[in-house]
Amino acid sequence: AAEFSSERKKKPEFYLQSLSITILLHSSSESDDEYSDDDDISWKVRRSAAKCLEAIVSTRHDLLQDFYKTLSPALISRFKEREENVKADIFSAYISLLKQTLPIQSWLQASDEADKEDIPLTMLQNQVPNIIKALHKQLKEKSVRSRQGCFILLMELANVLPGCLADHIPVLVPGSPYARSTV
Repeated sequence: AAEFSSERKKKPEFYLQSLSITILLHSSSESDDEYSDDDDISWKVRRSAAKCLEAIVSTRHDLLQDFYKTLSPALISRFKEREENVKADIFSAYISLLKQTLPIQSWLQASDEADKEDIPLTMLQNQVPNIIKALHKQLKEKSVRSRQGCFILLMELANVLPGCLADHIPVLVPGSPYARSTV
């Protein structure tokens, strides 16, 4: 029975890696000539994978370090998704990850320890430049839904890591001409 129990605990990590790979492999990097938009159903796979990842992030708090090692970079790389519905679900999954990362006392106490690299807040802090770079491109989009997702994500990021956006404001504000006109 103990062997079965430990086997069940391993499965979510396997699925997490599989879903991350699914999002990356079924990305919109396929040749646009290969499929027309009507024939291309890979967006449905990417959207389903993003929703599954959001569900895993919301329920498996114990895997937060793994999420920042594998899932976070995969989601950040997919902020450029061309399909609006998939992009919205990817933003939603990342926002869920941020909400799970809100500082708790044990992490703050752990920050006094020697190995700070494995603390989720430190891992997130190290990924902020990549997040800003990816969102900067999305803030130039004409789509209101994309820009709205960017701002919600930035707001949640600021809640989790207060002050982390201060150095990036010069990059974010000029990069959002459509956002300034609709806010």
